[in-house]
Amino acid sequence: MVVSSIWQRCSQTKIVATVGPACGNVERLVKLIHLGVDVFRINTAHGQREDHEAFYNLVRQAESESGHPVAVLLDLGGPKMRLGQLAGG
Repeated sequence: MVVSSIWQRCSQTKIVATVGPACGNVERLVKLIHLGVDVFRINTAHGQREDHEAFYNLVRQAESESGHPVAVLLDLGGPKMRLGQLAGG
């Protein structure tokens, strides 16, 4: 009974991979999925909307080819704090 409850907790653990341009092809994403990645994180603080959309589509294609469901975590960039002198100030 104790062993089965430990197994249930372990099986709920997810692997989240933050990926960038170096992983921008389906073959590499499929390999990561086969290695155990459950969630791909897209950091929107870098790049353009079109880049993020293209990467999302690559993840979905890799998901289809691998046969394993994966999630996408869209990390929204918050306000950026800038320190320094303002023009005229």
